[in-house]
Amino acid sequence: SSDAECSADIPISQSQILTELIVETLGRNPTLSVLRARHEAASQQAVEAAAMPNPTVSWRRYLEPVETRLGPQVDGISVSQTLPWFGKRAARTGKAEDSADAAAYEVVARAADLVRQVKRHYFELAYLDQALALNSEERELLGHHETLARASYAQGIGRQPPVLALHAAISRADDDALQLRRKRVATAAVLNEIRQRPPAAAVERTDLPRRPSGALGGTRQPIERSLQSVSPSRNCIDAPINHRQVSGRFLADPRGRPELLAASARVDSAHHAERLARRGYWPDITLGGMWGRLRGRRDAAGRELPPPGNGDDVFSFSVSVNLPVGRSALVGARRAASAIRRSAEADHLAVQQRIDREVHVANAELALIDEQLELAHTALVQVQQALHVTRAAYATGEAPVHELLANEQAVLRARLRIARLLADWHQALAERNHATGATAALLPTAFSGLPSDLDRRMR
Repeated sequence: SSDAECSADIPISQSQILTELIVETLGRNPTLSVLRARHEAASQQAVEAAAMPNPTVSWRRYLEPVETRLGPQVDGISVSQTLPWFGKRAARTGKAEDSADAAAYEVVARAADLVRQVKRHYFELAYLDQALALNSEERELLGHHETLARASYAQGIGRQPPVLALHAAISRADDDALQLRRKRVATAAVLNEIRQRPPAAAVERTDLPRRPSGALGGTRQPIERSLQSVSPSRNCIDAPINHRQVSGRFLADPRGRPELLAASARVDSAHHAERLARRGYWPDITLGGMWGRLRGRRDAAGRELPPPGNGDDVFSFSVSVNLPVGRSALVGARRAASAIRRSAEADHLAVQQRIDREVHVANAELALIDEQLELAHTALVQVQQALHVTRAAYATGEAPVHELLANEQAVLRARLRIARLLADWHQALAERNHATGATAALLPTAFSGLPSDLDRRMR
């Protein structure tokens, strides 16, 4: 399943709140701005690397004219152009372009991770708000029973211990409410930090969204099918997609994770760098041309018998090569490039293994929470039935009040358990969509902060 599929059953108001939080975070997060600037710099470096070396133009003026057969040479202009050895410019360009691709994928990876973080804290806040609402219900319930117990004790038909026990239960409920508020303040502060807001900025209260229809008891097939959409063969990324195969279009596939594509681009960049270092042993060629301005001969012999072409300008052509004689520097550069390449390949393998683990854990966690939710709903139905029977017995005087209170509290605890599992389920879904690449694939280009060149290719 995807984020789009799972938002279909989230009320529009809740979906809008979450979307606004994501839009704000991606628009304000400073890390994204840093990564976008790095990508822009890397893109311009790729343009620079593809360019030919600038030609050289020089003007020469002789302090003392150089005497030649055709007359004294006064000055001259020369032009030269260095041509890198075959393959050097291509390797340098490929290295820079792959580095720019890696920087672009890092932008998308960071954006997808920010979406994951926003969702986790959003659903945690939704759970805390739901828990506070249930705590308020329990506090009201205990207060009602405490009022009845106190009235009975005042009339002499009740005992004091139940009153004291209810006082203690109310104190525990108040303490639970304070604990929940503490957690909400901390969670909201973290979310505000992610969205670049002051820690005390208000975060709108929201109800915990339900799961997609068909995902609860007795109709598990849709969930099972969605879990199987990332089959074991796709979970394993032994054959990762090369970053150039994606061409800016991210796949809802672990092999299309931008982190893995960035690692692939860094490996390719390192291969180009190593190829460039090996070509350092070959010389560069410099082609040149020169024009020299001559004066006509003014000596007596030259005036009496001027030579053919007397005073005509002269032209020459030159070819030169640089000599890579610094063998130790060349060997060092080649060894450094080889080490960088091995490091990039090891990092690529580590990213593969990490993504493989994340997908496996996310799928397993989502499936287990799904089973827990079914059990929790079954338990809720059971305690609701027990409460119904107890209320009927209490109305006829066959059940004591403490039994009624215990069953009412059991229903509240069951509802709280379901709220916790629902929040865990939505958080696990966000983790799985991030792990499988679905979040990056569905990032809207309108606010994802994607680099402009990737944005054009994704449209």
